Amino acid sequence: EGLGIDYLTLQNEPQNSTTSYPSMKMTPTIASKVAVDLKPLLPTTTSLLAYDHNCDNAVSYVESLENDYSLDYFSGIAIHGYSGGIVDTVPTLRSEFGKEVYLTELTEYSYSGKTFSNDLMWSASNATVYPYSLGLSGTI
Repeated sequence: EGLGIDYLTLQNEPQNSTTSYPSMKMTPTIASKVAVDLKPLLPTTTSLLAYDHNCDNAVSYVESLENDYSLDYFSGIAIHGYSGGIVDTVPTLRSEFGKEVYLTELTEYSYSGKTFSNDLMWSASNATVYPYSLGLSGTI
C-alpha cells in the first residue's frame, strides 16, 4: 500500500520455459485472459505493457494479442534488445499497433568491444540514441 506502480508487465520473458532456473511459458492466449481480468483491478495510473521479451517474436506475439481483442488493455509494448534487431522491431511495432514501445532489458556482456569507446558506441547504437530516433518511447 502506498507504492505507486507506473508500468507493469504480466511476465518477464513469457516465451521462456527452457532454462535451468524457474520459468513459465505464457502464451498470447493466456496473456490475453490475464490482461482482461487484471487491468480493471489496477489503479488507472498503472499502465500495462504487453510482451516483455526478445525482438525476434515481438510482432507475432502482439498480433496474437490483437487477434484475441485484448491489445486495448495494454498501454504499450515492452521488448528486450536481443534476438533480432531493435532497428526493425521498434518502427514495426509502433506503426502496426499504434502503441508506445519500451526497452526493458539489454545486457552488453557479449557485445562489448572491450574498450570504453567501443562500449560507448555500442550503447549509443543499441540502447540509447539510435533506438530513440526510431521511435522508442523509453527505457525502463
